[in-house]
Amino acid sequence: MKTEKCLADLQLEVIYNDKCIQCGSCGAFCQNIFYEGGKVNYKEQCSETVGVCYNFCPRSELNVPELDIKMFGKKRDNQALGVYSKAVKATLKKSSLKDVTAALLVAAMDLKAIDCAVVGSAKVDKSIDPVICTKTDEILANAGERKGFGPLVQMAGNAIRKKFEKIAVVGRPCHAQGLVKIRTSKDFLVNQDKIALVITQFCLAQGKGCPVCLDYTGEFADISIDAKSGEALIRTELGQKVLDKAAKAGYIEIADADIKGMENKAMNKKTSNFKKVLAKNNDLLAADYVKVDMAWLKSLGEEPKKT
Repeated sequence: MKTEKCLADLQLEVIYNDKCIQCGSCGAFCQNIFYEGGKVNYKEQCSETVGVCYNFCPRSELNVPELDIKMFGKKRDNQALGVYSKAVKATLKKSSLKDVTAALLVAAMDLKAIDCAVVGSAKVDKSIDPVICTKTDEILANAGERKGFGPLVQMAGNAIRKKFEKIAVVGRPCHAQGLVKIRTSKDFLVNQDKIALVITQFCLAQGKGCPVCLDYTGEFADISIDAKSGEALIRTELGQKVLDKAAKAGYIEIADADIKGMENKAMNKKTSNFKKVLAKNNDLLAADYVKVDMAWLKSLGEEPKKT
């Protein structure tokens, strides 16, 4: 259902309220919004009453149980990590591929599951300057973990407009939150089916908008990965196919993951940030902009489930 709010509401509730994480979701399909120096700007004050900017922003509203159903077709069993089918520890075997994330993208290219990848440019050190990579050597040239914020989702919108058919995006949990609202939307049809694969690297919590976020791993990605340890959560069928291809091709090797360690880190972030913005709303709990189900609240302080 569309929310009847616009740019003015987005400014009041998110941008001027220190919740914006510069992900680019608001400007991905709005020609009025652009990014300059990594920060959101506007050509003019928009008169649209139902803004795609507000509806796609992950900080305007984020109904986690509803998005679980839309994205994965089921509710989460693991409140710390979200919906996933497999947890692994991936180690790079072919050093020329630079890192595990790049190896997964190359495997996706091999499968023809993607025809481009939106990643942060290696030329920029302390913020994410998104670029579109169409070849393996471009992916490898921009391999590595990017720090800071940046409008990756807006670049995904640009890739759609440039007529790419199967787009991968590598970002942080906040990027995946914006992308899941876009990918699952039935109200705004923007050729979002062209976004084929989302890979998130675990959160670094580096900016003003981070203290209100409850997502450490990237719960709405196809694959979530700790860029340092290689521990990964496979969440979708395509994510599994990409992992299998990377292993079969000899790009990576797979071992068991430290589930408990990931759960503890994820739950620590959730509990710490949730307490800052706690509010109650019927059978859902609203933490400022985000809604979670009561099962998650009941899990606070409990030992994480083993999966």
